[in-house]
Amino acid sequence: MEVSVNALQNPYRTLTVSPLAGALGAQVGGVTLKSLEDEAAWAEIRRAFTEYSVLVFRDQGIEPADQMRIGARFGPPCHYPFVTGMDGFPFIFEVVKEEAEKVNFGGNWHSDTTYLQQPPLATLLYAVDDVLP
Repeated sequence: MEVSVNALQNPYRTLTVSPLAGALGAQVGGVTLKSLEDEAAWAEIRRAFTEYSVLVFRDQGIEPADQMRIGARFGPPCHYPFVTGMDGFPFIFEVVKEEAEKVNFGGNWHSDTTYLQQPPLATLLYAVDDVLP
């Protein structure tokens, strides 16, 4: 896999970043997001997001309150008008596909909320069942 030119010239110091595919995506390691307070690490996470567009953080054990704090590092939450959020967390909703279901919510290619006048910077997903190898 290719590593971005920026990463070669200016290596990450507080975390590991491993590209997942040629066009986009990287796996980030060496950090626990829910307790991360190191501003240098957050700066490197934002840099990795800029370089790779999609970031994967494995084995994080994130709760809804953690997800809100992590998301706030990238900007204010965005209301999604087609679903109802979780009790106490109106900006978070569960996407559940039961084993017998043949179709899943958002299963076709799409880009969340790009129809808004000011779309959010990103979408934060927390997968309970890992789908990546």
